[in-house]
Amino acid sequence: MFELLFRSAIRFAGMCCVAVGQSFAQPSGKSLRRVAMLVLLVPPFVVLQLVNCVCLALDSLLFPSFRRVRIVSPVFIVGVPRSGTTFLHRDLAIDDASTTLTAWECLFAPSILQRHVVRGVARIDALIGRPLGRSLSWLERRLTSRLQKVHATGLSAPEEDFLTLLPVLGCFLLIVPFPESRWVWRLGRFDLAMPLHTRQQFMEFYRGLVQRHLYFHGSCRRFLSKNPSFSPMVRSLRETFPSCRIVACLRDPVEAVPSQLSALRDAMTVFGHDPASQPFRDRFLAQMAWYYEYLLAEFSKTPGNRQAIVLMPSLRADISGTVAALYRRFELPLPVAFQRAVAELDAAARSYSSGHRYEASAFGLSEADIRDRFAAAYRGIGTGTQVSGLAA
Repeated sequence: MFELLFRSAIRFAGMCCVAVGQSFAQPSGKSLRRVAMLVLLVPPFVVLQLVNCVCLALDSLLFPSFRRVRIVSPVFIVGVPRSGTTFLHRDLAIDDASTTLTAWECLFAPSILQRHVVRGVARIDALIGRPLGRSLSWLERRLTSRLQKVHATGLSAPEEDFLTLLPVLGCFLLIVPFPESRWVWRLGRFDLAMPLHTRQQFMEFYRGLVQRHLYFHGSCRRFLSKNPSFSPMVRSLRETFPSCRIVACLRDPVEAVPSQLSALRDAMTVFGHDPASQPFRDRFLAQMAWYYEYLLAEFSKTPGNRQAIVLMPSLRADISGTVAALYRRFELPLPVAFQRAVAELDAAARSYSSGHRYEASAFGLSEADIRDRFAAAYRGIGTGTQVSGLAA
């Protein structure tokens, strides 16, 4: 772990230096904004990751038995971004037999030690009327209000656990401040672009994070994870977690592509970047097209009871039926209480209307452009519906 952390620290310093150097080489209002945001955000980010790393290391001294936790039949939700992964994840997380990471655990408490500290503080706060809890709730609403239309979230909401990989720069979200980073783009082809030793180090680090989570929340529970950015890692996931089940959520590229570019726009603008710029847009489209192709290729090699492809129309039309089909396919017990809870969500989902609005033309694209670039994906999705037995 220490070798990986040290190399990641050196790599991050290099990424920051390159970003600042490029900004000064081509001075403009956007480049100055980028430098300002890096100066503002990098120090607290570094401090947070140092704290996380120290606490992760202390886990081995204070809670060494977490290494003996067995990870049995974990479920990983991958797929194309903006394809219903969050919706499916939060539905499956209702099952008491499952456990998944929340946003606060991913960002501020990946270690067992930090979670015990937070739990202790929360108990003290509850005894004195929750002044800290109310303050955090107010701050959370202020900070996440602009995100809600694009990605409804909160500190206590189930979240993508690739955020726990920030200490080792294993989070593809780093594309927002560092869109020119070769390292981040290599994450997008993880199974094929990363050297074997690096892949093994990453997966061992992630395995340790999963063991810590199960140690804290109950080793008898089934680990549930949702990360579209893990799509390039499905082979590594199967090798690291031999009993895992993997669900891939897919969506019509004509809808998925502009939705994802739009979701990136606000955050990238803060750092002085434009997702509509041709170099970034074309590279990102190639990345998304590869997600489709790689997932379909890998799933064709996976036993049927270990993988499933779900198309977004299935989730929109019948979440209850889709969840029940997944459980049958994966040979998992389907509790009656869980079925009722999903049915209630299904009814609410039918009346839900997203406030997220986007147009392909805003990024210099037409529907014909997208269909042409994703021709292989469209052919594969047809095959995928037969492989999964779930997609509508």
